[in-house]
Formats: sequence, C-alpha cells, structure tokens
Amino acid sequence: MIRNLIKLSEKIIKSFLSTGLSAELSTYEFRRTLLVNKLTFLSLSLAVALLITNAIFEAYSGLIIDLIAIGLIFLPVFYLNKIHQYRLARLLFIMGTISIVSIGAIFAVKDGRNSEIENLLIAFSVPIVILLDKRVHVVTFLSNVVILLFIKYYKYTAQGWEIGNEFFLLCVNMLIIFTGIYFFVSFYKTQLINALTRAQRLNNTLKMKEGQLLEINRTKDKMFTVIAHDLRSPIALFESVLNMADEDIVGKEEFNNYRNVLKKRLHSLNHLLDNLLTWAKSQLGGITANPTSVELKAIIKETIKIYQDLAQKKKIRIMVDIGENSLIYADENHMKLVVRNLVHNALKFTPSGGVVDISSLSQNGSVQLTIADSGVGMDDENIEGVMTGLTHQTKPGTNGESGSGLGLSLCMEMLSKNNASMKIRSEKRNGTAFDLQIPAFSN
Repeated sequence: MIRNLIKLSEKIIKSFLSTGLSAELSTYEFRRTLLVNKLTFLSLSLAVALLITNAIFEAYSGLIIDLIAIGLIFLPVFYLNKIHQYRLARLLFIMGTISIVSIGAIFAVKDGRNSEIENLLIAFSVPIVILLDKRVHVVTFLSNVVILLFIKYYKYTAQGWEIGNEFFLLCVNMLIIFTGIYFFVSFYKTQLINALTRAQRLNNTLKMKEGQLLEINRTKDKMFTVIAHDLRSPIALFESVLNMADEDIVGKEEFNNYRNVLKKRLHSLNHLLDNLLTWAKSQLGGITANPTSVELKAIIKETIKIYQDLAQKKKIRIMVDIGENSLIYADENHMKLVVRNLVHNALKFTPSGGVVDISSLSQNGSVQLTIADSGVGMDDENIEGVMTGLTHQTKPGTNGESGSGLGLSLCMEMLSKNNASMKIRSEKRNGTAFDLQIPAFSN
C-alpha cells in the first residue's frame, strides 16, 4: 500500500515537473521551463500546506490568500506551460508570487504579527534575474526592490516606530544586498547561457556528423548493391554466352540471336558504369563545375543519336524543338550527363508507341529545357523523394529495363553544382515532364 502511494506520488510529481517540456526547446529554454515547474510545484505544495494550516487555526485571511495563490497563480502557470506559453507562464509566476508575498506581509502587519515574510522577496530576486528576459527582469527586479522597501516603511509606520537613521541604514543594507545579488546572478546567468550555447552547438555538430555518417553508410550499401546485382548480372550473361560459343554449345545462327540481347545489356551496362563512376566521385567530393559556353542543341543531338536504337525498338517518337538561341553557361560534361539520364529515363518509362518531347525556351537570363514523356508517370511520394534526394527510384521500365536509381539523383546534384534547378510535373499514367532552368550564356 505504502509502496503504491510512493509510486503514485512520484508519478504525479514527474507529471508536474515535465509539464510543457519539449525536445523542440533550446537547451536554455528547456532548463528555464524546468526551473519554473520546480519552483511552481514547490510553491504550490507550500500553499496547500499553509491552506490546511490556516483552515485548522481558522486564519481566514491567510486561507483566502492561499486559495488565490493556488487557483489564480500556480495552477495557471502549469497550464500556460502546457500550451507552450512559456514567457507568459514565467511572468505570471514571478509577478503573482511577488503579489502574494506582499499581500501576506501587509496582512501580517495588520494582524499584529511580526512574520518578516516580506524578506522572501530578497531571495525571490534570484529567479527574477534567471527566469525573465533582460528588459523585463530589470523592470521587475527594480519593482521588487521598491515593493520590499515600501512594505518595510509601512511596517515601521504601522507599529509606530520612528523613521530615522536605523530605517535608512536598513534601506542601504538592502540596496547593497540587492545590488550584489543582481550582478552576481547576472554574471552566473551569462556564463550559463554561454555554456549552454556551446553545448547546443556541439550537440548540433554531433547530430550533423551522425547524419553524415549515416549517409556515408547508406552510400556504401547502395554502391555494394549496385555492384553486386546490376553489374554482375550482365557480366555473368556475357561470360555464359561466350563460354557456350567457345564450347560450340550454340551455333553461329543462335549466337547471332543473342547479339541483340548482349548489345542491349552492354548499352545498359555502359550507361550504368558512367552513372556509377560519376556518382561515386561526387560522393567523395571530387566533382567541381567548370562552366563554359555550351551549345544545348548539340548536346540534345548527340544524346538522341545515342538512344536512337532504343527509341526505334520501342517505336517511340522523339520530338525536338530547341530554339536557335540555346547557349547555356554550364559544365558541358555535367549537362551531357543530365540530358542523357533524363532522355534515357523518359524512354525507359514510356510504353511502345509513346512520345518523348524535348523543347527549350529562353527567358530572363536562363534557358528552360523541358524533357517530357507520355509514360507511366510518378506519384507525389516519388517526386518528393527525387527532389529531396532521400530515395532512389529503381522501378523497371515498361519493357523490363533495369536501373540503379542513381540517374535522377545525379541530375539533381549536377544541376546544383551549375546553379541550375529542376522541377518535376507528373501524374500517374499521364507522363512526366522535367523542367530545367539553366543559366544562359551572355557575351
């Protein structure tokens, strides 16, 4: 029974202390909120104890003050923290506590009790400096000093004591104490903020390094996957066919039938190796852009020549409308790789009898190159994955063409290195359009 009560108490205390705490808060804000929760819970516990005591001894003025403190200050502070109104919660706690202590001190004087409760305001000047922001804590701190001096003055006059040297000496001593507290706590607060800021920066750096290590690990896994599957499969096919030819298992006519398959696989292998080597180099930070004047029309013509056989086999029409003024300012090899990948991607995902449209438009110091197809299209998830670089699309083409999923990622990276960009417009079963914005060459 007792053990269960202890566990329940611990659970309640933990719930109060964790109110409003979030991983999204900065380290300093997190600690300030936790401190507010601790101080408020301590004050709430004290108020409840005093409430019970005042009820027993029928001290009704104290009872009313305790009820006000609990219902209008301490519980609302927890609520404000819960709804993430942290600044307002801190201000309510500070101003509310000062008010309650001040009212309690005045009532004590009226009741003829020499409680010295107002001296709590001296200790309370510490959380004022720590919890409140610069401008607010200066005003609140000075208000706290004035309130305490006023209560002391009211106490002296109410008890008929003479306002003389003793009172002024008391005021001077209090001002010295408050000044010492302010500068000491301000210095401590500054040191604490600096230490927490450094810790936060170090934590952010460690998280960034962790992310980089995870990315390197994913890169390594991706590379081994490509090498293990996409490279070994066609090479194994070549070896198998050549061995059969050497051992006269297949005749010349049958070997000729394999030639088209081998040629298709060799073309895919060459494309894959080109992408894989460029991608691996980019992952090692070895790629830099050397922009020059590049004739976009020539790149398109060269790319179409490379993929003409693939387009004819799938009976895909390639429509080209490249303007005369198509000079761009970019790295020529990078642009060749981008265009090759996008055209290959369009042919790969366009069914037989489809259309691939390549066009350009000069506008506002840039050239817009659009490569559109009438293929299977992409959903929003795949588009987001390509644009963010978080996923690699590895779906087979409409004729079962394989791929590594590196092409579009490489395109994004190469374009970024050349101050160019790419947008994707697509709908499932309604084709895809890649819009490239490339800097135009100006004399």
